[in-house]
Amino acid sequence: VEEFKKDQGVDLSNDKMAMQRVKEAAEKAKKDLSGTMQTQISLPFISAGAAGPLHLELTLTRAKFDELTRDLVLRTETPVRQALKDA
Repeated sequence: VEEFKKDQGVDLSNDKMAMQRVKEAAEKAKKDLSGTMQTQISLPFISAGAAGPLHLELTLTRAKFDELTRDLVLRTETPVRQALKDA
């Protein structure tokens, strides 16, 4: 969403339908990256601008995904270790 805003000048975060499509595409990309090093995210007609319809097209690599999720993984490490210790 941030990259789309930077590239297209359109903020999708207030568009519930667009955000649902982005969320579904992100989930699919996450699953795809379990078995490949990169995946394509393609959301045609995600929004409209002054010049007409806008499409979200990007390639997400495993490295970029790891970078984007690194903070979340680090924040869950301690609770997971504690849960395993307590089990």
